[in-house]
Amino acid sequence: MKKFKLFIVSVIAIVCLVVSGGVFTSCTNDDDQLLAGDSQIGQVLSLDQDSMKAVTRSISTYNTYTSVPAVHNYVRNSESGINLKANGTRVYYGGVLTATLLKFNGSEMKVRIEKQDFSSFIHNGAAIIYAGGLSNVSLASTTYSAGVDHIDLTFDIESAGNFFSNGYGVLHIYPITYDLVYHDAYYAEPIVVYTSPKYPSQPYTYNQSLGKVNGVNLKASDYDLMEGYDLSVQCTEFCKRYYSTLNNHDVTNGNPSTNGGNAGGWFTDTTKNLETYSNGGTVRPHEGDILCMRKDPMDNDKGHVAIIVEVGSSYIRIAQQNGGIPATTLGWNAPIGGTLNYNYSTNTVSSPTGFYVQGWMRMHPY
Repeated sequence: MKKFKLFIVSVIAIVCLVVSGGVFTSCTNDDDQLLAGDSQIGQVLSLDQDSMKAVTRSISTYNTYTSVPAVHNYVRNSESGINLKANGTRVYYGGVLTATLLKFNGSEMKVRIEKQDFSSFIHNGAAIIYAGGLSNVSLASTTYSAGVDHIDLTFDIESAGNFFSNGYGVLHIYPITYDLVYHDAYYAEPIVVYTSPKYPSQPYTYNQSLGKVNGVNLKASDYDLMEGYDLSVQCTEFCKRYYSTLNNHDVTNGNPSTNGGNAGGWFTDTTKNLETYSNGGTVRPHEGDILCMRKDPMDNDKGHVAIIVEVGSSYIRIAQQNGGIPATTLGWNAPIGGTLNYNYSTNTVSSPTGFYVQGWMRMHPY
């Protein structure tokens, strides 16, 4: 926490030297004191955007993107009480922010951050656009002053690293704000960006990269995704690696060679130290959750796990290794963007043939 504030102090000092209007706040000694201790926000605000844009964009010459929501549309509202933890440390609160995608041209985006009730921000704060997950990689940042009712940020999704593999994958763009008085952080639901197409056409080769999910490589089991018996291409291996990379969290209880055990046993495994939410319960699925299934009928803890990459009003989409399907019938078990029906009213994800959806898992929200 101490590093956090040291970085922000330097940023605020620079801002104080500039005669600025709009959303930038004036500086006082009190501001410096408030900023004296949260290293993540400080590091983000001190980023040189021109330097970030110099990072290679090897895929930009042939890659195209689609987004959910589309331009001029809002993300769904985050829910009060649904708090998310990033990198095992900072908690981000829901129920406050929303965001609009104002522009998406090539790889450049413009996003507007507002409060869900469209009221003004009460305190001075910082606004940040993260890519890949909360507190992962910053694409843009600014400070704002109390009294503004929105913050606009423009950025390039390819500017802070290669989030895709050979031009394929999916990326979450998170708008967040940080209150410089109470030191609370808030999230808006992510803008989901897919490459078009989402993954390469078949046939595949064993261990071939099929794209990246928030920068985490996803691999093929074999030419038709059916018989990936090797542990390095199992569904559990991808989810284990995803949570280790994005959340700095070990789901294997210190034994990474096991990938965390059979997929059918993940949902009831308390040693993973994750919060579990039953299918049809009160807590909705969220991007980044681990979707857990068992074989139906039950078969020695066999099952399947995947990362939820999008939540809609009538569907969820997932990313997964070793989906176990023939090449000619890519459906719910497509490697990136496989779709399952979702009933928003009952909070129920439909179980695919041969499986029973148990629920979803995520980091403890405290």
